[in-house]
Amino acid sequence: MDAVIRKVIEAGICAPSGENSQPWRFRPEGMSIRLFDAPESDRSLYNFEGRGTLVAHGAAIENMVITGNAEGYVTEVQLFPDNNNPHCIALLRLTKQSKQMKGVELARYVPLRTTNRKPYRGDALKPDAVQAIEEAARAHASGATLTRVLDRPNMARLSHVGATNERIMLGNKELHEFFFTHLTWTSEEDGRKRRGFFIKTLELPAPVQVLFRLFAHWPVMAVLKRIGFPVLVGKGNAATYAASAELGIITIPSEEREDFIHAGRLFERIWLSAAAHNVSFQPLTGTIFMGFFTKHVNRGHFSKGERALIMEQLQALADTVGSKGVPALMYRLGYAEPPTARARRFDFDSFLV
Repeated sequence: MDAVIRKVIEAGICAPSGENSQPWRFRPEGMSIRLFDAPESDRSLYNFEGRGTLVAHGAAIENMVITGNAEGYVTEVQLFPDNNNPHCIALLRLTKQSKQMKGVELARYVPLRTTNRKPYRGDALKPDAVQAIEEAARAHASGATLTRVLDRPNMARLSHVGATNERIMLGNKELHEFFFTHLTWTSEEDGRKRRGFFIKTLELPAPVQVLFRLFAHWPVMAVLKRIGFPVLVGKGNAATYAASAELGIITIPSEEREDFIHAGRLFERIWLSAAAHNVSFQPLTGTIFMGFFTKHVNRGHFSKGERALIMEQLQALADTVGSKGVPALMYRLGYAEPPTARARRFDFDSFLV
C-alpha cells in the first residue's frame, strides 16, 4: 500500500461518529480509495436510515481530502459511485498536484480533534478563531450552511434543545438500555471494546460517576423518572451548554443522502478549525436525530409526551434558522480545560476490506 494512501485512510479513521461506532471500511485501489458503510456498526434510534452514519462518512471524507492536500495531492470525491452496491459511499481519487493548496494546516489537527464535555467559559471567541470558523463555513459550496448563535436568549433556548436528548434518553427504557450498554467503565474495558462511551469522556464529577452504576439499572431510573430526575439533568446540562461562547447549527437543503454527507464534511472542517485555535467543541445532535426518527416513524419507541417534547424543541430550532433549510447538526464552542479522556479507535487493519 502506498504510504500516502495509508496516511489518508488513517485520517478517515480519525473522524467522529455517533457512539464512536466507526462505521466505515476502506478499500485501497492504487491511488484511489473506496469508502464503504458498515451498517451493523450503528443500529440505534439515533441513526434513522443511516443518517448519522452518513454524517460520519462526510467527516471521514473531509479528513481524507485535507490530508491528501497536505501530502501534495488533490482528491476527487465521487459519492455513491456504484449503483449496484448501496454500501459504497464514495470513491476518492488522488492526483499529484504541484501547487500549494489551501487548508493543509488543518491536517495536523485531524488526530488531535476530540470532544470536550467539560464546562466552557463564556468568553467570546478570539477574532482569529472566528475568522477560521467562518472561512471553514465558506469553504464548502455544497448547500450545507452554518448559523452561528451568539445572543444569550437564543443560546439558552437552543441549549434546552440540545439537553432534551439527555432528558429523554434517561427516561426512555429503550434509549436508556442503548446508552448504558454502550458505556465502558474502566480504561481496560474501553481498550478492549474501543466503541461506545468511556465514562471519563462524559466529564462527570466523581460522586456522579459512582451513582451512574446505579442509574444503569432501569428499575432504579424508572423510580427516579417518577420524581423528575431526567428533567433536572436536562436543566443542568442546558445551563452548561448556555454558558458556552457560542452555539452553531448546520442546515442542509433536503434530507437526501448526499446532503448529510455534505453536512458531515462542513461539521468536521469547523471542528478542525476550532481545534487549530484551541477552542473546545461538543456536538449536540441527539435531539435532532431523535426528530428524524419520530418524523418518519409514527408509532413505537417514543411515548406521546416524548414525541411532543421533541417536536416542540425542533420547532425552536427551526425558528432560529428560519428558512435556511433542514437543521442537521448542532454544536457548542468555547474555551475550557482539556478533556480528561478521548475515544479510542480500532486498529488500522480492521477497517480494510
